[in-house]
Amino acid sequence: MASKAKLSWNKNNVQFSLDGTDKNSSRSTDILGRVSIKSTINSIKSVTLSFGHKSSGQKFQK
Repeated sequence: MASKAKLSWNKNNVQFSLDGTDKNSSRSTDILGRVSIKSTINSIKSVTLSFGHKSSGQKFQK
């Protein structure tokens, strides 16, 4: 999965990017992703957030 958006205001540009990978199976969960922001605004030149979740599918009970 990938998605991009670009916004312009006055002479500034902001670009958003979202990338994700879903490798789920019947026995496990494996999700990875990244959100990136790049701009010409001095206070926000570049920001990247990476995330992930991985589990074996084991259920826990009280």
